[in-house]
Amino acid sequence: MPFLVSILLLAVSVWIRMKLHESPVFERIKAEDKTSKAPLTEAFGEWKT
Repeated sequence: MPFLVSILLLAVSVWIRMKLHESPVFERIKAEDKTSKAPLTEAFGEWKT
């Protein structure tokens, strides 16, 4: 039963995500091809203190 509920929640979350629009700032950055090539590395690769 929990697996069925998780599948339903996944379907709802994907549906909501497909209905959302990106922000104008992100659309401009994406159009200028200035998005990160390695976002996970940039986010978690360096731990500055």
